[in-house]
Formats: sequence, structure tokens, C-alpha cells
Amino acid sequence: MLYTAVAQSFDLLERACIEIRQEQAGDKLTLACPGSFILQYLIPRLQDFERQHPDLILNIQMDKDASRLNSGQTDALIYCGRGIAPESVIEYPLAINEIGPVCAPPQSMGLKTAADLQASTLLGTRSYPGAWTAWAQSCGMNDEHFRATRMFDQFIYMIQAAVVGLGIGIVPALLVHDELAERRLVAPFGFVDSGDRISLWIHKDNASNPQLPMLITWLKSILA
Repeated sequence: MLYTAVAQSFDLLERACIEIRQEQAGDKLTLACPGSFILQYLIPRLQDFERQHPDLILNIQMDKDASRLNSGQTDALIYCGRGIAPESVIEYPLAINEIGPVCAPPQSMGLKTAADLQASTLLGTRSYPGAWTAWAQSCGMNDEHFRATRMFDQFIYMIQAAVVGLGIGIVPALLVHDELAERRLVAPFGFVDSGDRISLWIHKDNASNPQLPMLITWLKSILA
């Protein structure tokens, strides 16, 4: 009986805190994202959002913790994976997560087929250790032949290692959009659907926030 009474009380307090934060925030939104997504994709395009919405401040947090949505510390969160969204969350699909091998242009010369990768230094990340496996399976190949021989903590470090020719990286297409456009990297075998989805998570109690539709529309436009 005490648990039920206390739980209901804290739920009321939590909702009140969210409402208070929203009133104090004014025309501000806080968006949480993985670090590599922020640095490699979001920040280079942030000026476009500010140009479209000059009166709305978009604060960026490097975070993947969905519990921050419950406390109101974060208004929205970029999620990438295959998991089921919590019951307290509304999910807005944004894009599929395509991945593929990338390397500096000189290293692509000897890559005629995917089998040629087995003789190369393969780069991987601890933030997505199964990337080579997911790519090989999506291509219908034996994933046992594709194992990273050099690991990095985050994609942003691995991407720079690939740019300077330290090996062949496996990376989401979004994170190397600019490097591919500038020919600092090439994708010799293109990209395939990894099976992961990219979506925006918003707490149900925050669904009426009038600024969120602007963020959702913008994210869909840049990720289309």
C-alpha cells in the first residue's frame, strides 16, 4: 500500500518537474545523440537548422541514455539499433542505418571483390563491435572471414584512421557523407542495410511540446 502511494506521488512530481522545465526553457530544445553522429553529421548541418528556426535554440548532448527523457533533462534522443522503444517513449522513424567498408582512395586500387578485404587491415570500433559481421551477413558472405584487427573506441577515431590509410574501416554511411563527397574516403563496395534503424525518441509526457515538430521535420529532411 505504501509502495503504491509513494509511486503515484513520485509520478506526479516527475510530471510537474517536466512541465516546470519546459516553461523555464522557453524556445529551447535539448537533443541527445551518440558522439560520432554529433561530430560527423549533426554539427556540420546545425547552421541549416538555425537558419530555418532562428528563434529556437537547439542544445546538443552527447548521450544515449533514454532514462534522461523520463527526467526531462533531454527533450529528444537519436536512437540507432534494433531494440524495442520503452513504453514511455514515442518513436519517430528517420532512416535505415546503412553500413559499408571505406578507405583512402589509394587503398581501394587492389580491392576488386569483397574477398580481397581479408588480406587488408580491418578497422573496427568498440561502440559497434559487430559491424563487420552485420555487413558480411547482409552481403550473404561468411562473417567468420571478416574480423577487425585494429579497434578504436568511437567511429570518429576510426574514420580518421581510414582517411590517413591505416586500414579499411566499416562505418555507417551517414558518418562519412562529407568524406566521400570530398574524396578523402571511398566506399569500394557501397553500403548495405545493417538491420538497424535510426529514429527519434520522445517521452510521451513531452509530446505536446510545440517545438518538437520543427525538429522532427528537419531531421527527416537531412536524413532522407
